[in-house]
Amino acid sequence: SISSEFWPRPGPRGSWPISPAPSRGLGPTPTATSPGDATPNPQDQVSLAGRRILLVEDNEINQQIVLGLLADTGLLIEIAEHGQRAVERFQAQPQELVLMDIRMPVMDGYEAARRIRALDPRVPIIALTANAFPEDIAKARAAGMNAHLSKPIDIRRLKALLEDFLRPSPPPR
Repeated sequence: SISSEFWPRPGPRGSWPISPAPSRGLGPTPTATSPGDATPNPQDQVSLAGRRILLVEDNEINQQIVLGLLADTGLLIEIAEHGQRAVERFQAQPQELVLMDIRMPVMDGYEAARRIRALDPRVPIIALTANAFPEDIAKARAAGMNAHLSKPIDIRRLKALLEDFLRPSPPPR
């Protein structure tokens, strides 16, 4: 069962500040590394704490699952329940990354991605969807999404994508 203690009440405009989950003696959460490397290099890890992302998902249970999976990251997660709301929220408060469901009422994820991409051509948009066929992935890319993650969510891959897309650019030399 899911305990509501891990899901704080939303703040202004539906934002959800996520604080680290209490330790349960399981050790640090592993991060994605190169295939076959079982021990992550701490220098390669990216801090996600305080970074702002937009989760676009119409299903409340899926919203809670993503919030729970990312509870230990310190991300500031704003939720939009459909594509039109995502575009409105992004216009009002640009985000550093967007996690986008595809099938939603009012406006689907493809159209929302196109509109957000028109507002900010550099923001990473990751499709987070049950649509996992090659043609679905191609359609997501054509709509301006940078990556595709299938449901059920692989937490290691999700965190690796977040770290990759939110990694600071190296300083110019």
